[in-house]
Amino acid sequence: KAMEEMLKDRSGGIIAMDFVPVLHQNEEMVHNYFDADIKKYGIKTTFNIPMDTINIKGNPEQMSMTMMSILGNAIYAVVKKAQREQYSPEVRVSVSTSDDHYIITIRDNGIGIEDTIIDKIFDPFFTTKPTGEAAGVGLYLSREIIQNLSGDISVKSEKDVYTEFTITLPILHN
Repeated sequence: KAMEEMLKDRSGGIIAMDFVPVLHQNEEMVHNYFDADIKKYGIKTTFNIPMDTINIKGNPEQMSMTMMSILGNAIYAVVKKAQREQYSPEVRVSVSTSDDHYIITIRDNGIGIEDTIIDKIFDPFFTTKPTGEAAGVGLYLSREIIQNLSGDISVKSEKDVYTEFTITLPILHN
């Protein structure tokens, strides 16, 4: 259903926006939605969000859903690892700039992504989660949303060590 809704109007609602309030809202949502897991497993969440503005063209709701999808996957990965071994789970979000792009990095030190499937994670309907555990817009739609904004999303991962998603979005110059 989420995919149907998103596919209906992927290009709608694109406006000049400041991404900073969306990132702050996502930080709050992570702490509210995953509060029990954060406390139970001692998950450290770090959001390095600049104090100034991040001017992009985008749909705030779609950008929030995209971030929450990736953040939800990150929390899932660190919880799965914490359930099988003692370690310091961490999820980090950071923002930097390069030339004409903002670079948003979401990194976790969870279970990682196996080399055999990393090329499939952006495929429609692909999931590694058991039935009933997959939720949100998924990585396929997240990539569609980012690419629709002339941005890009990529992933690096090492099994049982880390996963890092990098989103690049063009800077909107006034």
